[in-house]
Amino acid sequence: MMPVRHYRDHMGGLPPQRQYITWSVGGLMLIAYYFVVLLNNIFVKTKIGQSSYVDETFAVIILICGLPGMARFPRDTLIVLFLFGTYITLGFISVFFNDLSNYPRLQAAAIGIILDGKLIAVMLGFLYLFRRHSGADSHRAFLMVLVGLALVNSIFVLRDLASGGIGLYGHQLFIRAGRYQPMGLFHHHMMSANFSVFGAIAAGSLFVGGGKKAGMGLAWLWLTLIAALHLGAKEIIAVGFAGTFLALHLAPQNPYSRWLVKVVVIFLLFMAGLAFLVFLGPILTNRFDLYFGDPDANRAMRAVLYMRAWDIGEAYFPFGSGAGTFVSQPSRTLFFSPIYDIFGLSFVYGGSRDDARFLMDAFWPKVLGESGFFGLISYASMYVFIMTRAFQNLRAGMDPMTLFSFLILVQAFIVSLASATLTNELFVPLIGSIFAFTIIRHAAIR
Repeated sequence: MMPVRHYRDHMGGLPPQRQYITWSVGGLMLIAYYFVVLLNNIFVKTKIGQSSYVDETFAVIILICGLPGMARFPRDTLIVLFLFGTYITLGFISVFFNDLSNYPRLQAAAIGIILDGKLIAVMLGFLYLFRRHSGADSHRAFLMVLVGLALVNSIFVLRDLASGGIGLYGHQLFIRAGRYQPMGLFHHHMMSANFSVFGAIAAGSLFVGGGKKAGMGLAWLWLTLIAALHLGAKEIIAVGFAGTFLALHLAPQNPYSRWLVKVVVIFLLFMAGLAFLVFLGPILTNRFDLYFGDPDANRAMRAVLYMRAWDIGEAYFPFGSGAGTFVSQPSRTLFFSPIYDIFGLSFVYGGSRDDARFLMDAFWPKVLGESGFFGLISYASMYVFIMTRAFQNLRAGMDPMTLFSFLILVQAFIVSLASATLTNELFVPLIGSIFAFTIIRHAAIR
């Protein structure tokens, strides 16, 4: 546990008891959220891709909790708010410069902005709660719970792999490269895959930055394997990057069983090499060929989304098509945007009115298409700014939560290239809380 005096000096001088209770409430709220997500998948959701209001409700609750401390946010908060505000403003202004006269532009824009704003609402709420925490023990408890939940999910992942193609809830499992993609406790394999990556990164961070406990080392290896068994290229890349990064930062001079450190590194490298050459290599190369190998690319919706987003940015320069009109929930499920017809996406598989399942299969095309090139620069700058701060925190001290924060930000970026990560119910509360933690930690070490 970090010295209380350190936080008294940098976090407002609250008594130790008050610091611990306030942070515990914030940490428990985040833990409770993921329990609710799992319970919602088990008892409420009935079909693949079904939407819920769990993350929106959580964002509102956390934002209300953070209202008392909004006048005392660290300076970095203003930079994040300025960059995000620029992106939102450009998306809203763009609504008035498109030619979608028969589309409910203002209503779609309002919904789109609210959905985008969940991330910042969570960040603002946790800025207040995290500002009054007591240190490493509370962070470690959260990470251990996350590992535990991922381990529970891994049991049902194995169940799916042995089920003959039928998931826990009776869904037919997707097939990739001739193998089933497990869903675990979720209703989509991508949710289960990313939750497994969360657990692997949490276990690895606790092992590398928290005392080299053998149990956490084994959990790290196990959850890395479980994540890879989902056969998602982006998740494999994310967990592979995290594993390599963590392995390189193992401290061989630590008195705890040097042989275990060597075994972990050798096992990771052997597993990664064997998996790539024998099993995962063809899957990854097939996905890259699908997205980048075909000049027309009309068979891969994600590649088409990037190309058409660029076309939209050029057509409406210096603005975009407007918030809620492209690769967003309002434009796909609430109102089908004419943009998809104008730029030909409705003729691509998974992009029509009758079957729009792939119209949110990437995040950055939404940012570019709806708010233009300047909106993309603003949003990307915000994310890079937070990642830079997270890396600076890492260099100042390699504790488990700091490691976890940086690696989750990397994971979210990798996955966002082919998924709507930063508006997704699995990612938004975690990324928003990591934004807040990163800002608070950087303010403390300056």
